[in-house]
Amino acid sequence: MKLKNGILTALLLGLCFAGCDKQSTLPERTEQQKVYLYVNTFAFNRINQYYLWNEEVAAALKDWKTADEPIAKVQSVRYRDDRWTLLTDDVDSFYDSTTGHRKSFGFEVGMDLSAAQLIVLYTYAGSPAEEAGLKRGDAITSLNGSPIPTQDYSAFIKLALRNSDRVTLGMKSGATIQLTARDMYENPVLLSKIFDCGGKKVGYLAYTSFTLDSYKDLISICKAFKQAGVSELILDLRYNGGGFVLAEQFFASMLAPEAEVKAKSVLSTEVYNSKLTAQYAKEGVDNRSYFTTEFKFSTTDGQKYDFSTADANVGISKLYAIISSGTASASEALLCDLYPYMDITLVGAQTHGKFCTGWLFRGPDFYKET
Repeated sequence: MKLKNGILTALLLGLCFAGCDKQSTLPERTEQQKVYLYVNTFAFNRINQYYLWNEEVAAALKDWKTADEPIAKVQSVRYRDDRWTLLTDDVDSFYDSTTGHRKSFGFEVGMDLSAAQLIVLYTYAGSPAEEAGLKRGDAITSLNGSPIPTQDYSAFIKLALRNSDRVTLGMKSGATIQLTARDMYENPVLLSKIFDCGGKKVGYLAYTSFTLDSYKDLISICKAFKQAGVSELILDLRYNGGGFVLAEQFFASMLAPEAEVKAKSVLSTEVYNSKLTAQYAKEGVDNRSYFTTEFKFSTTDGQKYDFSTADANVGISKLYAIISSGTASASEALLCDLYPYMDITLVGAQTHGKFCTGWLFRGPDFYKET
């Protein structure tokens, strides 16, 4: 969820003007103080109204100081069970990472501490990494000439692979690969296959993120599974850290028993803080979502979607989900939402444990370095 810029600006200006006094003798605020006041007010209002644990952090909210550095402030206020709420000064990049449209080298890696190397987990189709010949299982021993550290490696990897436009990979094979990032769509549908197992058709699908634009590929693949008579599906969610709730909902409509989808059975129930619960009850808002086949919506950045999954229900009788600690959020929600309606077997390690969704609130350039 993102606030319209005009609404947010008017709200914050109203707050500022309400405190003006022509006779005030208070010293003029510095630019940094103005930014901190602006951003802290924005963050306080969002947390106070929408945060699931706003009552648990009530004491911290009462002691909120608008002179504090806001990004660190939000992190310090979070409830102990919350590992995900954040304030960022680069909301565009953050949002792009959830849509799959961003500047990227087009591959993901895992850390092999025992050998001080990175292992390529996968590459995206049509990416610079794929075009350079990188493949799953390839080992990287250096980035830009520096060996892979075994301590504080996350920041090292982020700087080289997330915050740079060019990178030089030193491969264990002895080869050197140079990559230049480019704007691309990281298509989360990595691979789909159909296996004939003793006369039984089993589908396989590797899916890395619940992006809205993945609906076309998911519909096409599920139709192919249906036409081939796939009765069981192996869904590989090892590297899927979540995404949009709507994407989880339209994918669920293709996997759930068709009778439940047609009956519009309950898919999930949302729980809010007491303020929102009371407000939504007064407004008659239903906190449940239901299986459906018709999807028509638009995003706040102007993207419009209108499609049906009616002909894409696979009709599977069994779902095998491959999971790991990287399986989170919408991935976990998909499995939980389907569990009451179908036979699911989990294969792998314990998932991340992100049991709540998130809303994205956006202010117009509300945090700038001065």
